[in-house]
Amino acid sequence: MEISRLFGKPKTYKIGGEEFTFKPLELNDIDTLTELGDPKKQGEAMKKLVIKTFRKSYPEVKEEDILKISVEHFTEITKAILDVNNIEAPKELK
Repeated sequence: MEISRLFGKPKTYKIGGEEFTFKPLELNDIDTLTELGDPKKQGEAMKKLVIKTFRKSYPEVKEEDILKISVEHFTEITKAILDVNNIEAPKELK
């Protein structure tokens, strides 16, 4: 048995003209993923997912800098995070 075969693989995305390679989240992050289903927690959950994904992929980047990312990139970032985690994007993002 090779458990590492169940580990997610990074993918590269072009966002705002820059290339970013995102690593998928892990089972340890499932609580944040499940919060996406709760309309009252959805905004906060998505913010957490963006922070977790950037920090996992780029540990040298500070959370305060991630929070300064312009909202104009939100759709691209969201699509990338959902894709790298193999989560189907809601129809409003497609």
